[in-house]
Amino acid sequence: MRFMNQNDQSPEVQLPIGIAAYACIVCFALICWGTRTLFVVSPVWWLEFLDYGFIPTAVAFLILNRSYWHRQMNRCARTGWLMLVACVIFCSDLLLLGIIIALLCVFAGLGRGHF
Repeated sequence: MRFMNQNDQSPEVQLPIGIAAYACIVCFALICWGTRTLFVVSPVWWLEFLDYGFIPTAVAFLILNRSYWHRQMNRCARTGWLMLVACVIFCSDLLLLGIIIALLCVFAGLGRGHF
C-alpha cells in the first residue's frame, strides 16, 4: 500500500540533517545540565572540550553516518563530508542558542522597563 502515497520520499531522498541538528542540540543541553557541578570539582580544560564540543558533534555524525545520505560517495570522502556537516550543525546550534539567549536577555530587560 505504500505505492499509493505519492508524497512519501524514499530513504535516499530524505535528509537527516534536521534529526541530527535536533539530536545535537538536545545532547548539548543534557550535557550542560548534567555536568554543571562536575567542572566545579574538576576544572580540566580538555574534559570540558570533550563534553561540550566533541560528544554533540559525534552524535550528529553518527546519525548522519547511519543514514542513506550520500551513499554513492566513496567511504573516505563520505566520512570527511559528514564530519564537516556535523561540525557545521554543531556551530549552527551554538549560534541558535546564542541568539535565543540574547533575545531572552533583551526581552527580560524590556519587560522590566530598561531600554
